[in-house]
Amino acid sequence: MTRTEQEYRELWQLSHDERRSWVRGRFPEGASPQWWLAMVESAETGVSPVRELPDDQRREGLEFAVSLVELALDEGGMSPCYSAYWTVRLAALALRFRAPIDRLPEVVTPDGAARLALRRLPLSREELLAAASRRRNDLQQGEDRFYVPGEDISESLHQPSEEVRLLQEVERVLSSLVWIADHIVDEQLSRDIQIWLDLRSALEI
Repeated sequence: MTRTEQEYRELWQLSHDERRSWVRGRFPEGASPQWWLAMVESAETGVSPVRELPDDQRREGLEFAVSLVELALDEGGMSPCYSAYWTVRLAALALRFRAPIDRLPEVVTPDGAARLALRRLPLSREELLAAASRRRNDLQQGEDRFYVPGEDISESLHQPSEEVRLLQEVERVLSSLVWIADHIVDEQLSRDIQIWLDLRSALEI
């Protein structure tokens, strides 16, 4: 068993209230974003639809995954947008079960996840369009492209400006909302989500 697997098991066995103290005791300087990602990915795998689990275990697993995402946000291991992306991802995962799970946390229902995502978007629609326009203009003026998360870092690539980083974060969230958009019950919320999704073409820069 790897160290990461052991840490995940230890977290799983703790109560909700004990997890924060455990993380701070284990990582006095703060756990890295990579560590938080490993924990959340493990929690996601634990409730995969391919695993034959009773509903109560799936519900417990999703509640645990949600608690990890929120703790990562609180402890600085995830940005608000990245935590929203993961919450939507968990809500999309819950939709893949053959039968709906009763008494799911509201935040991992399509409506709950969508509301949370909208609250955590760092830009208004107007700000998004203006920032995307400035970015296109910079590229047209021959500005070097910026580093995209997941690429190999080289000296020829620059770290993104704060505005470009926010554009990337919004794009991540909007891309995830596509997974649940057709399942949103509240009509006004559904319309709001669709307006945001219609803006995705502005981010294709």
